[in-house]
Amino acid sequence: MEPFDYIKCVLENLSLRKREQINYLIPNLRKSNSLIPFSFESVTIDNEFMRIDDREWNILNVYEQVEVENRGELSTDVVTIPNLSSIRFRAENYSFIQTVPENPPEVFKKLVDDYLRSGTRIRYLEIYSFPQCLENKDAETYKLYVDELQLERTDYDEFKKFLPIIGSQVRKVNVKYRESTKEILKEPLIINCLELSIKCAINHQENLEDLLLSLRNMKISIVSWNFDKANIKDLAAKWKDIQKPIGSIFTVTIKDYDYILDVFDVLKQDLEAVPSKVKSFGNTFFSNSITISIEEKSEILVYGGPRTTEHSSLLWSLNMEVVPHGTIIYK
Repeated sequence: MEPFDYIKCVLENLSLRKREQINYLIPNLRKSNSLIPFSFESVTIDNEFMRIDDREWNILNVYEQVEVENRGELSTDVVTIPNLSSIRFRAENYSFIQTVPENPPEVFKKLVDDYLRSGTRIRYLEIYSFPQCLENKDAETYKLYVDELQLERTDYDEFKKFLPIIGSQVRKVNVKYRESTKEILKEPLIINCLELSIKCAINHQENLEDLLLSLRNMKISIVSWNFDKANIKDLAAKWKDIQKPIGSIFTVTIKDYDYILDVFDVLKQDLEAVPSKVKSFGNTFFSNSITISIEEKSEILVYGGPRTTEHSSLLWSLNMEVVPHGTIIYK
């Protein structure tokens, strides 16, 4: 390895704060530091707004009041001052506002180019809208590597602009299910990620049946007020048919425990599920379950549990998990 390779191995795994300290204290490493991509815990990005870990930048136009004449009468109007930007920076125990002689898109581009270098690794990326300064990036050479993608506050039109520059190995995706985001759930990046979390709007009638059957995720979590029990039966039948691998989990958070009992009855009637008990839960209330045999080595375990969301009206979760034989005790 060349000396630069050793330096890169160390710097690219340090926090933003440590990298900045090195840049200030060790001048000989400044050039290398400027070439090596960062690793961030979290990034939120919008049009001319960015939050990285514990700090955020908001780039705004600068305005002034002017007097204008209208039919012989003077009035006050607010206009944008060209080629000026207001940088509003905030971090823990520190903030400032600074005016600089460039327009907001130019200032924001410099910020993005400096921090979101190609090869940057982001554990949690939250997307609102696609910044103009990223439109001219070459997707062949510019990539951001993301572990978890938060899409609950964006729509499909904005998301698809990000697709070419996001590395394909995204572990988890969070989506808010609504009309403007349905197409997101058809993208290969979403279908094939390890974990998918879908939140449905209150009183929104979801039509997730075709979608659920097309997903390949190992872990699927849905927060819903109106989730159709028939969808669970169809999903269980497909998992049995394709012999879904051990470790696959589906969770839906719902309002009433009666919903779980109704699902138990449907699966016993239509898929020959049998009453069972989860060994690892001991004698707790949640150990009661039903089981659908897949083949000799695995089976589908369906059981109730506590909610997986903080929403006060959703108290329970229905869980469906592919487990090895021997995980449960038949009643």
